[in-house]
Amino acid sequence: MLRFIRWIIGLTATISLLYIVAINPQTIPLNWNPAAEALDLPLYTIIIATFVIGYLIGTLYLWLTQIPKHQEHNKRIKEQSKLIKKLEQDLDTHNEQEISTDILRD
Repeated sequence: MLRFIRWIIGLTATISLLYIVAINPQTIPLNWNPAAEALDLPLYTIIIATFVIGYLIGTLYLWLTQIPKHQEHNKRIKEQSKLIKKLEQDLDTHNEQEISTDILRD
């Protein structure tokens, strides 16, 4: 269900962006440097660049906020692996004692 909702939102955003591109073909001057000449760029180029930059910043933010969670997850995996090894050793020891007890009974 969530995948479907994401797909619908993505499709809606794409169609909206294409509509904006279609209705804004005029050029506007863009000044990056006051000493240099202004660039005349189509408005849709600036709009698309803004969307791309926003997407990249959002992706970077999301990735950076997941690093501590990822480290915590890895720490828990290591702790659980150690616990599993200890429990397996305890089980092996218990089984060996039980086998030796059974042999002594016979």
